[in-house]
Amino acid sequence: MRTALLILTSLALSGVGQAQAPAQPLITEAKELHRLTRADILLPRHVRIKGIITYKRGDEFNDFAMQDATGGFIGDVQTPIPMTQSLQLGQEIEVEGFTVIEPPPAPRISITQMKPGPLVGLPSPQPLTPQALLNGAGLFSYVEFSGVIRSTRIERDLNPHRLVLDFGPPDKRLSVRIARFDETTISRLKPDARVRVRGTALAWTSVNLQPYSIFVGVHDASQVELLSDARAPEEIPPVELGKLVSAHPEGFDARREKIRGVVTLHWPGEMVVLQGPQGAIRALPAGDADVRVGEEVDVTGFSTAASGRIFLDEAVFGRPAQGKLLEPELINIRRLGMEVGTVDREAHLVRVTGTLLETTRREENPMLRLEWNGRMFDALLGANSELPPNLTPGTRLEITGICHYIFGENARKFAIRLDGVELQLADASGIRFLSAPPWWTPRRLAIALAVILVVLSLSLLWVVALRRRVAVRSAMLVREIRARHDTQLLVSERSRLAADLHDTLSQTLSGAALQMEIAESLDDSPKAEDHRTLARRLVDRSREDLRRAVWDLTPSVLLHQDLQAAFESIATELSEDNNCSIKVEASAPLPVLPERTRSHLLRVGQEAIHNAIRHGRAKNIKVTLADQPPHLSLTVEDDGAGFDPVRVPGPTEGHFGLSSMRNRIQRLGGIFEVKTSPRGTMVISKVPLHPLPQDS
Repeated sequence: MRTALLILTSLALSGVGQAQAPAQPLITEAKELHRLTRADILLPRHVRIKGIITYKRGDEFNDFAMQDATGGFIGDVQTPIPMTQSLQLGQEIEVEGFTVIEPPPAPRISITQMKPGPLVGLPSPQPLTPQALLNGAGLFSYVEFSGVIRSTRIERDLNPHRLVLDFGPPDKRLSVRIARFDETTISRLKPDARVRVRGTALAWTSVNLQPYSIFVGVHDASQVELLSDARAPEEIPPVELGKLVSAHPEGFDARREKIRGVVTLHWPGEMVVLQGPQGAIRALPAGDADVRVGEEVDVTGFSTAASGRIFLDEAVFGRPAQGKLLEPELINIRRLGMEVGTVDREAHLVRVTGTLLETTRREENPMLRLEWNGRMFDALLGANSELPPNLTPGTRLEITGICHYIFGENARKFAIRLDGVELQLADASGIRFLSAPPWWTPRRLAIALAVILVVLSLSLLWVVALRRRVAVRSAMLVREIRARHDTQLLVSERSRLAADLHDTLSQTLSGAALQMEIAESLDDSPKAEDHRTLARRLVDRSREDLRRAVWDLTPSVLLHQDLQAAFESIATELSEDNNCSIKVEASAPLPVLPERTRSHLLRVGQEAIHNAIRHGRAKNIKVTLADQPPHLSLTVEDDGAGFDPVRVPGPTEGHFGLSSMRNRIQRLGGIFEVKTSPRGTMVISKVPLHPLPQDS
């Protein structure tokens, strides 16, 4: 792919083709390469630079690092140019070619021509600190730094194999890759040795030319100068554990330190925790650690600071001896959090109590989530450990383990404020049961609440259904009561009609029949015609009585007008037929009344007016409607002859007028009263403005 790209680039630059791109200026300095963007490199640029070779990874490879006075870059020689076996470190060379973006790193030049020059020696190295190198300073240039070797290894995945030296703590590690080494080099460059390294700062670069995985490429071991030999663990004087955990590590210049303590926790392949009278510390083994909890052992390693604590990196363990495990401190989670700024308990063996909330896992580690007086904390067991059987939420437990402070977002914002506390255990032996969970577990409580909710729901549904049934039954009862009232009213109307017909029509027709018989007995005498005339009058009167009775059955006068207008219509009609004066007065405006109430009042008023005309022979009648909350009053007053209330005939004698009026008003829940004297009669009816349903 790169060969095809070079051919196309050569054609473009030589002017072959239909279109010719604008000529780009020739690049003659390394610093110009570092200023190119990805878009610039995608359109290959012509390069001609003279510099010095600073790094070759091997004679069998055609790439090398070189630099001029402005910076460095990678050159990749293309065939059929001869291989680079003859090129040497420190040799001056002039190269010509084009920029390429793959493979990384960049800047990278695909060399099409080169002119080797004389050996002038390596340029003066640019002195930098390891931290500056990790930040990207001096990339692709010849540099120099010093530091203490933390670990060494042969990286066999690289071609060719490299001897790799690691410097600095795990989170800020700088690696040196030596291309040519032997056993002497390996024996000379050991952990704890202080060295000065000269080499080329290299890095892989992303697709956007951003460096990552920065390292220093060294041509051979002669470029690594030994400043001080590595010390054997037995040559290192021990340090009090308390002084070590409160010291300030020197970072890339830190040398091995040795402590002695009793092993309180061992997670194979991860860490070992040691504790002594002066403090406790975590150690990250450089290899396998053949130690057990309770053993006393010497540990040699590099003190490293991270997340507010000191630990030993690349730790090497001496021969263990039987020790005495310190008694764990009995404490509660609240004190652990409150005293974090005054008492050092990080990595110390402690014993706390708590109530189990749940069991879970963090990757390969079983974990218990517990609570003490509203404060949450976790207990983390070693990888692939087994939890005790019958662990159920609500169980009260005693946990013995290593205290681990969690400094997170809160700690970054506020001084000495934890994000949590965690206890680390080797296995389930640090868990002790104190009491079984209460019967009222959250699960059982949830079940009980669910049952109660179901019962309440069913009860509510039953109440709703019962109310519906009661409403239906009530409606049925109302209809039945109304039907009974209607039946009673019908009977009353029939009684009234029977009384009217008996009192008027029957007697009038009987009188007419008698007059006709008398007229027939007199034959053609003049008096017979008088009797016939009287009979005709009686028949006319019967017809009028019958019309009035039928009219009383159907008060159509109320269909399109209110109660006052209905009385005025009745007054007009009866005044003309009976030669009497009927006046209607009402307080304005009258309240709106139910239809049944208006009908009853109309019939009561009609009956009172008829009685005044028929029996009292009144000449003046006054009908008054008055709004007297909470009643409506109907008064019919006349100037007739009156009657004797004691001797007035009743239903037993076939007269239903007064009883019918009284029954109507009582059905409305009202008051009916009659005042009479020889000077006239007053009929007073008072009905409630809002009668009860059963009274309507």
